[in-house]
Amino acid sequence: MKTPTNPIITRPDRKTFRKIASEANKSQDPVDFYNLGCCFHYGWGTTPNFEKAAACYERAVAAGIATAENNLGMLYMCGHGVEQDLLKAMALFKRAAEKGMTEAMNSLSTIFLIRKYDGIPPCEDIGRSWLLKAAEAGHPSAMNNLGLGYAAGSWGLPKDREKALFWLKEAVKRGHDTAGEALVSVFLS
Repeated sequence: MKTPTNPIITRPDRKTFRKIASEANKSQDPVDFYNLGCCFHYGWGTTPNFEKAAACYERAVAAGIATAENNLGMLYMCGHGVEQDLLKAMALFKRAAEKGMTEAMNSLSTIFLIRKYDGIPPCEDIGRSWLLKAAEAGHPSAMNNLGLGYAAGSWGLPKDREKALFWLKEAVKRGHDTAGEALVSVFLS
């Protein structure tokens, strides 16, 4: 079985969506269900429907598709189409992150470092570890966050202007939206 990195690279129109849905129902291939889940999740070629997206992702998750684990984790984290369950979201993110999914690594770092969730205590060591892994693997938001962490000396990171500049430059190279502003701010400080 093929494992997608993200096989839907453009937003399909309605005709393409119907073809994807037909293929998934005919083939029962988990990758096809992942694709169908993306269509429902993002409203590609159809009306967004988080419940249907979650059901499709579940089938792909059962086959161990990391991108589906990450996407389903996002639905559980936000309570879209499923009852909000942060522990289930974290478990899905962890499974995907352990398979090298940088988006999931960044989500875990965000949970432990930035967002405050009832019942989930912040943990700088765990969050910092996932943040560093995501940044080293090339995730632009993780690079930006790591640069900001070094600039401020937060999350147990030492205040280090050179490391801040390095990570913010890397984030800019990868097209992060706000890293340029942070880079200028750190450079001028």
